[in-house]
Amino acid sequence: MSDDDVLEFLDYPGYFSLMRLKLPANKRSILEKFKEERLITERNNKYNITNLGGILFARELSAFEELSRKAVRVIIYKGKN
Repeated sequence: MSDDDVLEFLDYPGYFSLMRLKLPANKRSILEKFKEERLITERNNKYNITNLGGILFARELSAFEELSRKAVRVIIYKGKN
């Protein structure tokens, strides 16, 4: 996917907030940081989002076919047992 697609699919402001880092001024710096952290990979000027990147920072987990079943589910039971 393109660099713009990566930034659309991943919550990059959330990443930098959690890491207590300033949000870089340009997308190239954001993508370099994601590559360093192995959240994305690059080949032939195109990017792939790793499973780790998708699970941790996907804006919409259902956009990742392989990960869509990994969403958090909450089950609330009545009573004590």
